[in-house]
Amino acid sequence: MYCHGTRQSGLCNVMYCAALCNVLYYNIIHYMASIGEVYGNNFQSKAINDRALYAAKLFATNIVHKEFSFRNDCGSMWSQHNMKPDVIQALCDQVKLNNQLFRLIHVHKTSPNINRFPYLINGAVEYFNVVDIEKNRIYSVYITPLMMEAF
Repeated sequence: MYCHGTRQSGLCNVMYCAALCNVLYYNIIHYMASIGEVYGNNFQSKAINDRALYAAKLFATNIVHKEFSFRNDCGSMWSQHNMKPDVIQALCDQVKLNNQLFRLIHVHKTSPNINRFPYLINGAVEYFNVVDIEKNRIYSVYITPLMMEAF
């Protein structure tokens, strides 16, 4: 259909634009990548895990600098009232990596060693001993989803 130079050229442009819009709309709807295709099928769990590992690095950095009073929302490190086991391991490993003369030892809530702490906290909490090998000192700390404190 040839319309240029006639009175109908404006109408042809409108019809062409409408047809082009329909084609674009069809292609966008049918060929648009899903979130899973762009980021991977388990991107949400990867993002939560990465956030938890980042928080573990923050805690480890504060531990090796003996800054035990630390506030941080680290809900991604937790599964209900317990810290995720892989995060506990990453936290212990990161402390050792940051300073070879420090060790972070997790104290299980059901072990008899839990009685060495002056008091216990109800709710989501994990207990740790920080060992400073150079100065032969042990610090007791607890971590909750919102903070870390020393006893």
